[in-house]
Amino acid sequence: PAAPALLPESNVIGLDAPIGERVKKSTVLIVDDIPTNIEVLAGVLKDEYAIKVAISGKKALEIADAFHIDLILLDIMMPVMDGFETCRQLKANPKTAHIPIIFLSARDGTEDVVAGLRLGAVDYVSKPADPTILKARLSAHLLLATAMQDVKRQNELLIENARLREDVERMTRHDLKSPIAVALHGSQALLCSPLTPNQREQAHMIETAAENALEMINRTLDVYKMEQGSYQPALQVFDLSEMLAKVCQQVRLAFDSSDVTVSFEAPQDVTCLGEPLLCYSLFNNVLKNAIEASPPGGRVTVNIAPGYGNLHVMIDNAGEVPPAARERFFEKYAPSDKIGGNGLGTYSIRLMAEVQGGSVGMDTGHGRTRLTITLPCP
Repeated sequence: PAAPALLPESNVIGLDAPIGERVKKSTVLIVDDIPTNIEVLAGVLKDEYAIKVAISGKKALEIADAFHIDLILLDIMMPVMDGFETCRQLKANPKTAHIPIIFLSARDGTEDVVAGLRLGAVDYVSKPADPTILKARLSAHLLLATAMQDVKRQNELLIENARLREDVERMTRHDLKSPIAVALHGSQALLCSPLTPNQREQAHMIETAAENALEMINRTLDVYKMEQGSYQPALQVFDLSEMLAKVCQQVRLAFDSSDVTVSFEAPQDVTCLGEPLLCYSLFNNVLKNAIEASPPGGRVTVNIAPGYGNLHVMIDNAGEVPPAARERFFEKYAPSDKIGGNGLGTYSIRLMAEVQGGSVGMDTGHGRTRLTITLPCP
């Protein structure tokens, strides 16, 4: 009889029919060179599964290649092409390699069982098969095979969705470049006109912020390279204190409506060995996270401390990291209470520090949180 019509597969596993219902719609191929044996097995299984039959290994290969088969009951002792050779060819064909095979044979020696399992069979049933045991084994292997197909399909969908997300992110980055470029050109035009000193300073700050924003958009493309270990930083000696002062000033302007204060007393001549724009992105992310995590009226402080062949930048803010997020704070997609967070902020901070030969650390408790970024110095 023809197999019952199946509903179209959903793109979400949870929207499929229950796995038990789908298993009942499975098609079982019975392969035996003795018609009487086929009749007995078909009589046992026909009320629960759609049945197809083959009286030779060659015919079994043709049917399995042409139709959707969920499980094969395969006799070992057959003329011309025995069950072992049939199984070998089924597993060699990409279209049929996934089909679970249960061997049937009056021979139940250890060597036959081991040989069948080594060829890829999932089970071995001795003839004459007890109907209750046969049904139980078929049900178990069909449930397992269906679950594995669900996992495989879900993995394929996840890969497809990841590629789609990357495409959307690339398009978003491209679309963001246009308005930022307008702000950059506008600030440059203002700088060419008569301005008061204060206005010139503000226009220059807009120009710098727009340039850095464009660079940061391009930097997001580098995160993938950092994950793969293929990113090569252009290290150079630069004034870290001066760069941190600019970051703090621009962050203050970005959070002008916030009542959180940012404190940084820039020391003189603090040089660092790193990539300036990468460090700009790193500390910009850290300070924004610290401000967003601070309670109203809070204070974020930035300090620099020397080390042995390196230096430490410490960013302190009021508030504690939730206990559930502490252990995985710098991991990808770590849990967070931040609204709209994607779990990539602290992860990218760690990548940016490590790719420059540095490291990051977090300490939280007693109402405070401290992030320490360690970077090499010349």
